[in-house]
Amino acid sequence: MALGHDQSVIAALKQAQQALTGEKEFSRCLLESMADGVVACDSNGILTLFNRSAREWHGLDALGLPPDEWAQHYDLFRMDGITPLPAEEIPLARAIKGEVVRDAGMAIKAKGQPIRFILANGSVILDEAGHKLGAVVIMRDVTEFRRLEQELRKSNEELEKRVEKRTEELRKTAGDLNEAQRIAHIGSWELDLLTNQLFWSDEIYRIFEIDPEEFGASYEAFLQTIHPDDREYVNAAYTDSVRTRTSYSIDHRLLLAGGRIKYVHEHCETFYDNDKPIRSAGTVQDITGQKLAEEERSLNLRYFESMDKVNRAIQAATDLEGMLGDVLDAVLQVFDCDRAFLLYPCDPGAPSWSVPVERCKPEYPGVLELGIEVPTGSDVAQTFRILLEADIPVQFGPGTQHPLPADTSERFGFKNFMSIAFRPKIGSPWQFGLHQCSRVRNWTAEEERLFREIARRLADGLNTMLIYRDLQKSEQRYRLVFRNSPVSIWEEDFSGVKALLDSLKQEGVTDIEAHFQRHPEVIRQCAQLVKVVDVNEAALVLHGAASREALLAGLIDTFTEESFDTFRAELACLWNGTNVMIRDAAVRTLTGERRDVTVYLAVCPGYENSLGKIFVSLIDITERKRVEEELRLQTVELEEEVAERQMTQENLQEKALLLEEEIEKRQKTQEELEQLNKTLEQRVKERTIELEEKNMELHKMNRIFVGRELRMVELKERIRELEGKKK
Repeated sequence: MALGHDQSVIAALKQAQQALTGEKEFSRCLLESMADGVVACDSNGILTLFNRSAREWHGLDALGLPPDEWAQHYDLFRMDGITPLPAEEIPLARAIKGEVVRDAGMAIKAKGQPIRFILANGSVILDEAGHKLGAVVIMRDVTEFRRLEQELRKSNEELEKRVEKRTEELRKTAGDLNEAQRIAHIGSWELDLLTNQLFWSDEIYRIFEIDPEEFGASYEAFLQTIHPDDREYVNAAYTDSVRTRTSYSIDHRLLLAGGRIKYVHEHCETFYDNDKPIRSAGTVQDITGQKLAEEERSLNLRYFESMDKVNRAIQAATDLEGMLGDVLDAVLQVFDCDRAFLLYPCDPGAPSWSVPVERCKPEYPGVLELGIEVPTGSDVAQTFRILLEADIPVQFGPGTQHPLPADTSERFGFKNFMSIAFRPKIGSPWQFGLHQCSRVRNWTAEEERLFREIARRLADGLNTMLIYRDLQKSEQRYRLVFRNSPVSIWEEDFSGVKALLDSLKQEGVTDIEAHFQRHPEVIRQCAQLVKVVDVNEAALVLHGAASREALLAGLIDTFTEESFDTFRAELACLWNGTNVMIRDAAVRTLTGERRDVTVYLAVCPGYENSLGKIFVSLIDITERKRVEEELRLQTVELEEEVAERQMTQENLQEKALLLEEEIEKRQKTQEELEQLNKTLEQRVKERTIELEEKNMELHKMNRIFVGRELRMVELKERIRELEGKKK
């Protein structure tokens, strides 16, 4: 009996040992498959771990070197890529001394390889008793991000210079263009300052949407058409221009029927008799479309810039606290609020809550500074219920339908706030919120939309970092990461493919690409030989599958032409002995919806010869592609607008030249008329002298002739003769 019991115990121990060995093997494979570099040392500073990425970057494996020789042997430099990295600045050396290293930058210039720029995060490793076991550093290759950032910065600088140049050109000609519009009577008006009578052209009545028969044409009636918030500003601009004898150009709003708003641009000049203003005249242009487009472009630009700040904070983080803090720093800047916080748990049934991460202006410290657990009162519990039921941003305080929680608002001094609840895959719900302490503030719909999108990205990042933190705690968590990772991960067996490829080599095939070109059926044969060992939940979500079985049953439906091209590239890499491949591709969900993805293939270390274990990750980049396309379209639109403004400027300059030619013609005609008048005046003078001479002759004739009747007849005859000559 005792012997049988011992045998069962031995069998159980062997089974446990096999399970532990399997878990360790899985952990090792997953660590070796990571795209990030991982380096660790023991408590004496002796390097003990270089994963695959670290070995490839350095071109070396871990060597038993003291820390002061690491920089030289592993070709470490500062971020300028020139200055050798001092031993005391090496991230692992700082971590072994007990420092928490966050986003430490350095460059690796391994021999025979291009320079790599790295961000490193690390810390000391302690056992449960607090004894130092060593240190670990995780490194992320940011070379490509650095290059793209430099290219984007250069592109933005060039575009800004072009826009600035065009804007300066438009500014220089603005005075001439406005004068040309006034002469051409485009939306013209005139105000008689002596009678207060206002004249509007038909174009202005159309812009203002007013019936000429119903409009009391006066300056006061004009002011009533202006938006109340702009009325004082417009009146002040006009009266100041009259007082200072200067012209003015302003933009303001019109308040139309039904509460509609238009934007107009006005230009005005006033004319004087000596020092007395007698008449003002100007033009009006409808710029509503331009203003709305500028506002929309400004909102979109603010939205994308804000999301870019948040995305950078999330993508650059390697630890949970650092990521959450960086995101809240960005949020505090984007919304210009007094306090941004994350509260946990957002659970009305929890006895208490705390604020693990908080960012605030110095004059408005919050719960985090106190470092306390706050009991969940009835008001706070009701706030939690509202947020969990809404699942969208909710505003609390004056001017909203939700009152402030009395105790906490009074204790921590906020006058209103906006919050949203989100549920990560691990743990209880969280609350993400903004406090306004200095004043009452109502956030706009656009701010709510931005806040909601940031919350969504924060939830994704939080979910990822929570999983990643659990992965670091124990080897058992590695399997949990595989199952719950937000990245689609496939564990596949390519041993059948390896056998087929080996048989082709034995048949004398040397160019696999050419062979695939001649025999495309081989690619489908290889696809059928691939065995899917396991997939995680993210893979099911990515492809819209209800279960692993449903995904595998409809696997062929998820392929696109790009998928087959990617699979073909995978086969070519494996044929050439390349064990890592990264490539963008596209897949479909089971319902036919397209998803843009980045495919990362890695042969698990130890399986290079058999290809029996390969990890394939599919990272969903659909949203990133969409944002990139929107940014591209926005850039194209801006360039088109610059070109359109340039064309408009050229057309207006051409019209101005035509007007100048017309004015010159009118001046020439005026000169000809003046010359003609001078000629006529001279002829009149000559005729006058001639008439005076004739009158003298008549007087002489009167004295010569005696008879009255005869003198009258001759006089009439002579007058008729003179009048005929005059004609």
